[in-house]
Amino acid sequence: MTAQAGSAQVGVKLSADQLAASFPFYVAFDDDLRVVQFGSGLAQLVPALAVGVPVHSALTLIQPTADWSMDRLRDSGDVPILVQVVGSDVHLVGPIVRIPDRPALFAYLAVRLRGAVPPQSTEPWNRQVSVVTAEGDSARPTTDSLKAENAELTQLNRALAQREWRLQAEIAQFRVRNAELEQTARELSNAQRVAEFGTWRYCIVEDRMEWSEELGRILDIKHGEFGTSLQSWLTLVHPADRARVESAVNARGPRDLDLDFRVIRRDGQRRYVHLRSRLDPDSNPPDYGSGTIQDVTDLRRTEKKVSAQRSQIRKLALVAARTDNGVVITNAEGRIEWANHAFRRQTGYGPERLRGQKPGDLLQVDASDTRVIEHMRSQLRRGLGFHVELINAAADGRRYWVALEVQPVRDAQNNVTHYISVQRDITSARLQQAALERLRAERDMILNLSPDGFLAFDEVGHPVYSNPAAARFMGLDAAQLHGLTETDVERVFIELVGGVDSYLPASALSDGGFDVLRFIKSGCALRRTIREVKGPIGEPRGRVVYLRDITSEMELDRMRSEFLATAAHELRTPMSSIHGFSELLLNRELDPPIQREVVQTIHTQSNFVVRMVNDLLDLERISSGSDKNELHITEFALAPVLRRAVDGVLVEGDDRRVDLNLDDAVTLSVVADADKLLQALLNVISNAFRYSRAQGGAIELSIRRRGDALRSEVGIAVRDYGIGMTPSQLERVFDRFYRADPHAAVPGTGLGMTLVKEIMSRMGGDVEIDSTFGAGTTVTLWLLRGAG
Repeated sequence: MTAQAGSAQVGVKLSADQLAASFPFYVAFDDDLRVVQFGSGLAQLVPALAVGVPVHSALTLIQPTADWSMDRLRDSGDVPILVQVVGSDVHLVGPIVRIPDRPALFAYLAVRLRGAVPPQSTEPWNRQVSVVTAEGDSARPTTDSLKAENAELTQLNRALAQREWRLQAEIAQFRVRNAELEQTARELSNAQRVAEFGTWRYCIVEDRMEWSEELGRILDIKHGEFGTSLQSWLTLVHPADRARVESAVNARGPRDLDLDFRVIRRDGQRRYVHLRSRLDPDSNPPDYGSGTIQDVTDLRRTEKKVSAQRSQIRKLALVAARTDNGVVITNAEGRIEWANHAFRRQTGYGPERLRGQKPGDLLQVDASDTRVIEHMRSQLRRGLGFHVELINAAADGRRYWVALEVQPVRDAQNNVTHYISVQRDITSARLQQAALERLRAERDMILNLSPDGFLAFDEVGHPVYSNPAAARFMGLDAAQLHGLTETDVERVFIELVGGVDSYLPASALSDGGFDVLRFIKSGCALRRTIREVKGPIGEPRGRVVYLRDITSEMELDRMRSEFLATAAHELRTPMSSIHGFSELLLNRELDPPIQREVVQTIHTQSNFVVRMVNDLLDLERISSGSDKNELHITEFALAPVLRRAVDGVLVEGDDRRVDLNLDDAVTLSVVADADKLLQALLNVISNAFRYSRAQGGAIELSIRRRGDALRSEVGIAVRDYGIGMTPSQLERVFDRFYRADPHAAVPGTGLGMTLVKEIMSRMGGDVEIDSTFGAGTTVTLWLLRGAG
């Protein structure tokens, strides 16, 4: 101890803990003189000492003579204090000191005295008693002895200072070790967090569980918020696994546990954990168990995923081994690592020849499309897959088409590690496709060129195809018709025929059945035929509607009927005359003048019959083309033919007149068949006479010209001032059996102009008609001009 100048208190440089470790005979108390702590040696001498009791209840103050008082104790300076243990004759002596790390506390450092000191003695206590020395001898305190004792205390203080230094060094080492332990604890905690690995310790006797921070995080439990009993922990186990876990835990014995089971965290999450435990081997029966719990949810999921992937790989391997498609696995550089049997069969290359090669180096040929090859290379450079069709070459040089699909395989870092290629031989399919496309093109060409209409629908009435003729018949364009269902087409037909009352639904027609659709506005007549499309076993696959324009046929039938009626009427009159006059000649003798007149009538009527029959035969022969080889196209002078034509229609005494304007025709020549031209002119001039008779006036015949340096033509114009024609009549003037005078006021067969049109077309010429109703008609026959 050391005494400090100017201070009433002796101070030491020891903390409360160091004081307790250094002095067994001490007692520490606070300002209220209540015991805070005391030494182990003093506890044996003073049984009444206890934390919190007043000091005077255990120790009686002898010197100075007074009661315990903090003021008196502060004034005592470094004078030793003499006390007596209550209830015994044990005396203690020592100074009062402050505790540095706890300034509010004081300590009484005591040594035991031998012998008793009378409390009421008038002589100072240090002259009447002796103290117990280190050797156990006793001595009466004297001035010299007190000096010696003070020297001993000084030496003790030095020893205490040295011990304090050593304690400080040990404390420093302890702090270093404590920091290391804390760092280790942090690293262990981090390691547990990374590994999702928590630790626990269970006291079997007390049924108390202790756990690490990571384990609390795994199970979502916190200290103070969750029970520590084993049963409370078992409530976290999944109900399906609880019985198994309880059975394993309750089986006491010196054995380890190694369990996998599910838990339900307090937040409701389900996790897989792995438990390992070990009972304390140093006690029998064991009192403690400890172990770890690791969250293996991700591991279990990964195992399941890997298991599923392995199963999938086994299936894929089985498929790859047995499929007819060629399968190749290459590395990231595109070199072959594995190829299945189908690929080797397709290419003709064995495993040794394929391994390490690039497929393109072996299989691509000059016939391979360069655009496809560049696309493949571009995709591979970008690490992307592709699907193409190209020509390959087998080992024996055989060329074949393949549908090739290549897909990359990537690792966890999204880097390409392999490529999987699947190639399918589509040579036969390509040939079939080409044949099908050719057939489809031929079908489309036929349908597009066909004058008949086709509409095809599937089994539910959706459009399959249609052709331009069908669109034209219905007054639509191809794009409009293409999107119409069978029901839509029915609506269009109903509108065209003038209402539902005039329309028979297609569904009412059987397979092969037909009807006729007559369109109101256009006057078109279509024959509609329905055919059912059936599958291999007779199942319905759709319906085809076939439309044929029979307007001309129906008109031809009408004109033929009109012709037959007209011909019968026209023939009946001359034939009746011929029959009657010939019968008269046979049965009666007539005077020569009368007989001549009768014969002349018979001759005239027979000429009409012969002319009608000849017109019919000529028209049939020209229309059928059977007289093509009978044409004699030559260059001849035009004027003689014109005079013969006029002379052929005029007879002696005829009041009809033809005004000829042939000044320009004297030197003109044409290229044609002279006889056929004459026949055409006779028909035109005859018509002009017949249709102008009621109106009167002469027939005019003139020459016209047209053309250019490449082609020069000559026109023979026949002009009458007869009844003329309306525009609608003019449109049909060349139709067979058509007559502008339907009431037969003008005799004729309705074949003349048709015959003229056919003749001029065969000779490379043309016919033009200009007519005004009630004012007359001009017919011009155009021919190629000759060189003369």
